[in-house]
Amino acid sequence: MQCFASILLVLRSEGKEQEKAVEEFLEALKTLEEELKGKDFFGGESVGFLDLVAGWIPHWLPVFEEINHIT
Repeated sequence: MQCFASILLVLRSEGKEQEKAVEEFLEALKTLEEELKGKDFFGGESVGFLDLVAGWIPHWLPVFEEINHIT
């Protein structure tokens, strides 16, 4: 849920506030990445609800970056 809230803040803000929101979003992604270390799925060996909920993030991230001119 933290990733979704962070993305919304990035999309709604500008300037310094947006930069801070991007940093918060990247921290949330690091947390997700740590949870996946050594696993294929959050639940272990099979796809679960969390995998489906979080699965859209890597797909849409480049779109959000382009729309908001984030590098």
